[in-house]
Amino acid sequence: MSDISTLRLSDWIARDKSPEEIKRQERISELLSFLSVPENLDVERFAHKNAIPYEKANKGRTYILVDENTYPLAYFTLGLGRLEYSADISGSLWKKLRGVGDGDATVLTCILLGQLARNHGVSYDSLPKGCLFNEMMNAVYQGQSFVGGRFLLAECNDDLIGYYEKKGFIHLYKNSNNSLNQMILLL
Repeated sequence: MSDISTLRLSDWIARDKSPEEIKRQERISELLSFLSVPENLDVERFAHKNAIPYEKANKGRTYILVDENTYPLAYFTLGLGRLEYSADISGSLWKKLRGVGDGDATVLTCILLGQLARNHGVSYDSLPKGCLFNEMMNAVYQGQSFVGGRFLLAECNDDLIGYYEKKGFIHLYKNSNNSLNQMILLL
């Protein structure tokens, strides 16, 4: 197994127009361009085209797992999300999600797992099973320690329901707006 480091995209993007900052951002753009996710082109497209603008707009934080040669092995993006009440959610679960003081709430703020992907072709020798998920959860718990949050929301295609359920997520419902499954992990 190689040494794995996690780079936070916000540490690499240009904050000003200095040559050093521009060069650093070009390097991180190049790293992101090496991410290949042919099984989910939306996730790949986010890495290539949207991760940096999303970061600059402070909509979330993207993390890239790299090996000792700074080759990108995987990435994930966390942000703030909203879960809307649905009749598909039991009253007792909704009450548990709401917590104290939000008795009539129909929308809850949460931590959102926006992206989670292994680079296509990366071996399990380079990135052992569970490593990406564990790194993502470390970032979730770190964020939760600063701002709170009762649950993590993941929106996924049908083929990923089993993966998330194995990790402890609860399937709530399929969003009629974008056909993505709403899954939560209680924190």
